[in-house]
Amino acid sequence: PSNDKGRLYVKIVGLKGLELPGLERHEAKFHLILDNGIHCISTPNLELNEFSGINQEFELTVGDNL
Repeated sequence: PSNDKGRLYVKIVGLKGLELPGLERHEAKFHLILDNGIHCISTPNLELNEFSGINQEFELTVGDNL
């Protein structure tokens, strides 16, 4: 028997309104990690700006601890 209770779909559109001093002078990068203890999903490195578009959908397994 599986503890799988279904799937959770999450769409991350982006980050906006970032107010980091000196951000415009650097070529900053970031990546997003979603980890539910069963699966660990990561985006590739993306440019960090005042608005950073991600536009990615994630699927996570729903178990007893999610």
